[in-house]
Amino acid sequence: MMRRDCAWGVLIVGIVLGLVSGCGRTPVDGCGTHCEPETLHLIDGGSAFPDEESDVAQNPGERQMPRPTRPDFGARTGDGAPAQPGDMGQLVTCVDDLAACGNQCVDLGNSAEHCGQCGVACNSGVCSNGVCAPVCFAGQLQCDGACVDAATDRRHCGECGNACPEGQVCAAGGCHCPLVQQASCDGSCVDTTTDPFNCGSCGARCGPGQTCIGGECQCPSGTTDCDGACRVLDSDPNDCGTCGNSCSDTTPYCQAGGCVASCSGTTTACDFSCVDLAEDRNHCGGCDQRCSGGMACFDGKCACPAGTTECNGLCVDSSSDAQNCGSCGVRCDAAEVCLNGECACRPGESRCDGQCVSLGNDAEHCGSCATACADAEVCNRGQCEKECQVPLTACGDECLDVASSSGNCGACGLQCSADQHCANSSCQCGDGREQCDGLCQDLDRNPLHCGDCGNACGPRAVCVDSGCECTSGTACGADCVDLQSNPNHCGACGTACPVGTVCALGACVDQCPAALAECDGACVDTSADPEHCGACAMPCASGEQCVTGICQCPSGTESCGGRCVDTASDPSNCGQCGNPCQGGKSCAGSLCVCPAGSFDCGGTCTPIASDPNNCGGCGQRCAPGEVCSAGVCACPSGSFNCDGECVDVGWDDDNCGGCGIACGEGQSCINGECGCPSGSTECGTSCVDVLTDTDNCGSCGRACGPGQYCISGACQCPTRSTYCDGKCVDLRTDHDNCGGCGNDCGPDLVCFRNNCQEQCDDGLTQCPDGDCVNFLFNPANCGGCGNICGPGQSCQWGVCRCTRAYLACGDTCADPLNDPKNCGSCGNVCAVGQSCVGGMCACLTGEMACNGHCIDPLADPRNCGSCGNVCAAGESCIDGQCACDPGEVDCGGACIDTDTDAQHCGQCANACDVGAVCQQGACQCPSGMNSCDGVCVNVLIDPLNCGGCGKRCPSGVECSNGTCL
Repeated sequence: MMRRDCAWGVLIVGIVLGLVSGCGRTPVDGCGTHCEPETLHLIDGGSAFPDEESDVAQNPGERQMPRPTRPDFGARTGDGAPAQPGDMGQLVTCVDDLAACGNQCVDLGNSAEHCGQCGVACNSGVCSNGVCAPVCFAGQLQCDGACVDAATDRRHCGECGNACPEGQVCAAGGCHCPLVQQASCDGSCVDTTTDPFNCGSCGARCGPGQTCIGGECQCPSGTTDCDGACRVLDSDPNDCGTCGNSCSDTTPYCQAGGCVASCSGTTTACDFSCVDLAEDRNHCGGCDQRCSGGMACFDGKCACPAGTTECNGLCVDSSSDAQNCGSCGVRCDAAEVCLNGECACRPGESRCDGQCVSLGNDAEHCGSCATACADAEVCNRGQCEKECQVPLTACGDECLDVASSSGNCGACGLQCSADQHCANSSCQCGDGREQCDGLCQDLDRNPLHCGDCGNACGPRAVCVDSGCECTSGTACGADCVDLQSNPNHCGACGTACPVGTVCALGACVDQCPAALAECDGACVDTSADPEHCGACAMPCASGEQCVTGICQCPSGTESCGGRCVDTASDPSNCGQCGNPCQGGKSCAGSLCVCPAGSFDCGGTCTPIASDPNNCGGCGQRCAPGEVCSAGVCACPSGSFNCDGECVDVGWDDDNCGGCGIACGEGQSCINGECGCPSGSTECGTSCVDVLTDTDNCGSCGRACGPGQYCISGACQCPTRSTYCDGKCVDLRTDHDNCGGCGNDCGPDLVCFRNNCQEQCDDGLTQCPDGDCVNFLFNPANCGGCGNICGPGQSCQWGVCRCTRAYLACGDTCADPLNDPKNCGSCGNVCAVGQSCVGGMCACLTGEMACNGHCIDPLADPRNCGSCGNVCAAGESCIDGQCACDPGEVDCGGACIDTDTDAQHCGQCANACDVGAVCQQGACQCPSGMNSCDGVCVNVLIDPLNCGGCGKRCPSGVECSNGTCL
């Protein structure tokens, strides 16, 4: 008889079976008080790590072995390695490459509680190959252990790790500068229309004194470009009068464009330049006393021009400067603008909690300041919804129409400039303007871009109807010249004066009259000549006139950005310089107004006849799914109003073919009829996936046997089991199939390790069927005889658990790579018609997702070629193109059979007579009737055509058999 402390016992964990077991297989020293540390000594059903004091008190003399230490939870067992004292890993035998974690055998490759090593739990996502990984939705990438939208994520733009430079946004999977007129130069976004270091393009640096206007380096008024530097030809000794004319030692000073021996009159010598200290901004009140910050020189003092204020040495317009709004130092918030000297929210935004927000799409202030959407919701047109409705796009937590949103034009984060609006997903100029160097220009009137971008008119010309016209002088080729003074066109175009002569009053003479000044061979009046205004080579800006030697804009215009504009009609300078019209408005009467047919709704010109957010009036929103037609909300063509909501009865599962007609469980609505979605099969009244359904595996009604599960349409037994006579058995222990199907051990033997023998080995239990089983790991007797683990499960320490590659989803084990109801993770249900492929929901090859359904764009008349492209009535979708069926003709947008249609008989618009029918493309009156004045009549009984057309019976007389009686 075996001794109690060293019996050949069965290692059974007390928390599983509550049984009493011995401690060792091999007795040592006569099997006294010491056991070999191959298995753990469990006393009276105690745990693997009993309390030390209670253990000693209850079993004195029994605990002679050293107390086992806690195991290394990362150790794997079952490899037959020699056991080490204190190592718990060898105390159990885990099969199938499982590892011992506490009292369980687990697969470290896919266990959510022990991922990669024991005790490492995946709080979210799944365990894949021993690494915790999140479950990403379609269109997302897994980067650094997180799911990201590579189309908009600045840290992972287009691909993992591709971070956009500072200041750039990620749109459509590419890094872009937020404004369309900006370019990325050395990693920074700069406005190439105004940046003097990157003017027009990156690295194009303007010369000394030049400024960048419209992407072109230009010299300010009163200066001339000499080899890339702006020079004052009137006083510069190195470029005196003309570029490159350097004064000599005998006449070192430059005065009024000429080299002189000394300065005279009201001028003062400053570095060999004769300047007027009362008005020269480089020598204001004294030599080298320069006016900066936009200041000009007035009576020898630097001061800001009229309409501006000095703030910290800079001249600013406090009516519009966001850094100095109303007064110096008053700075508007980043989201605010300065309007008429006050900080205000941008048009269409409201102030909530001190911030400017759009109530139409701000999830924290949706519809009103006090309304916040839930975490899983977005703000869609002022209402909290679970997802953005077509055609809106989720940009952050906002629903926006990227086809018309100026701040997200074409993609999230792409912003139009102030004078542009977004239409058809691209930034566009309004009111007939065109984009030049990132700014909207009026090519009909802009002298810098006349008729075409970059086509600048000369100093004597203005732009009229896209063409340069001379305001003074005569047009000689493309130039406007003064025939009275131009030495190359003196008196007439092409008449050049001989060398040594000048042109005066239209004739070549030896020298200029006393009242005129000689400027490069031309005798001009510097008080009125726009090319030499006040002095030689002092040209006026385009469109300006020279009045008493000062360049001025013509009456009714003013100078804005170096050109003369009419602020009463210029959309870039409406009412005042620098006030562009926004939101699609044009300038009329110095006010920004919307064009005919649209109204100002929140600062944006809106066509209330067609805008579903402002249908018939601002703020009048159509219901979800409705469209706005002629200012009235209605369901779009092909959809119906079901319980106040527009639904497409061709694809709506709750209203399939008509309102209230709901499809059955698992079915989907396809072209108005309920049926099983692509990838599933109708078996009885249910739609099932015959690739995974154990009751319909491979085909309807083909059920898998006990213990089997369905993989790829074939019934399979779990690992280490074999299908014998209608069930899955373990040939190692099955009494009736020991070592092979049908090998019955008989009434006196049991099955152990594929062989029939007299009794079960220690550690195993004989079940009524004669099998020797280990309750801890036998899937057919898990925890007790006859307790069979289900499909996708294995027996781990007497408990049925999901096997590798399967997830425990509720009461079932799901294959996350193929299960459309648990695709990638538990509860992630694929949309109708989608299949689960590799853990991602996707439509079948050749199909595409439209409004949550998988459709065939080559044949679907409601999504022909692309989502939402609905074919006209009577048309079919053939190879992705809407077309009439064979034998039909397109007549005014409708498919007509001209062989039988009485309104289009034989050809379109060929209508038959009243009462006539169309047969084989020819109009015919029915048998026994004649055609009279376009109507088929029976001349035998018709009193108006009795016996023939036009034979009218007298009043009160009937027609009988073609005779009036």
